[in-house]
Amino acid sequence: MAKDKRKYADRAVYLIKAVDKRRKKIRGMALGIRAGSVLFVVIISVFRLLNFIIWILIRKILEFPRKGIREAGSELSKN
Repeated sequence: MAKDKRKYADRAVYLIKAVDKRRKKIRGMALGIRAGSVLFVVIISVFRLLNFIIWILIRKILEFPRKGIREAGSELSKN
């Protein structure tokens, strides 16, 4: 095996650059994972909101037979 002819200062600079490159890579991977999880949370929130809106609309529609179509219709037009 050949003797390493680099000086300590040369190795230190190389190691600093290598560690910096690795940290940037890991930081990028972490941001990618976090962005994916944030997107997943936003999608779930949107679906929950849509389910809630649909639930409210179904509830209003089901009030028609109880009150009568004219009363329920006039109440919907007020909102």
